[in-house]
Amino acid sequence: MKMIRPRVWGAAFLTSICFIVASVAWLDRPIAYFVNDAFGQNVIVGSFAGTPSFFSPLAVLVFLVFVARRIARRPFGRLDTALILTDLSIVVAKLLVAQLKVVFGRTWPQYHTPSLIGDGTYAFKFFQSGPSFESFPSGHMASICALFFVFWLWYPACWLIYTAAIVAMAAGLVIGNYHFLSDVIGGAVVGCMTAASAVSIYEAWRAWHLSRGLPTM
Repeated sequence: MKMIRPRVWGAAFLTSICFIVASVAWLDRPIAYFVNDAFGQNVIVGSFAGTPSFFSPLAVLVFLVFVARRIARRPFGRLDTALILTDLSIVVAKLLVAQLKVVFGRTWPQYHTPSLIGDGTYAFKFFQSGPSFESFPSGHMASICALFFVFWLWYPACWLIYTAAIVAMAAGLVIGNYHFLSDVIGGAVVGCMTAASAVSIYEAWRAWHLSRGLPTM
């Protein structure tokens, strides 16, 4: 598996930050108003956007399955390792998102009070906790990127499928006015970074074990 160089990751991270800042300044509000005028509250989009809530029980299930396999001393294959890394990536991404939401304390585009569509509120209330201040970053986007980016690194030949799933989720969140565009970008950054970190740490661990003739997963 060919890993992406740290320099490339650094450039991608800084570029993402620039996009987030630009979106906060110029894109978030116009997009949210346009979506509200054009689509209103779309039930189908809302149902689709809620699917990442299944990622938490999925992560727990995958973890328990592989603990059972290890106890039974059954060898792990390449797909098994990818799923374990995916599981860890999702868990870490959700933990990071929970903390970042408190740090930024951002109000929502809609469906909460205060909100941009409801009363014109558009603000970051730093270190303000509570469900009304949890828009940034998007936990939905972080979860799906944490899932599919591990597979993108592990099985890059299917990158188009992963990209399509991520883009579809991002579109659903923005078109449904569940998140601002910058929230979605921020969530994607968190998910991709946790996925890349999980894979990089595993590769370093594997290389260290192989250099000493030790068994690997």
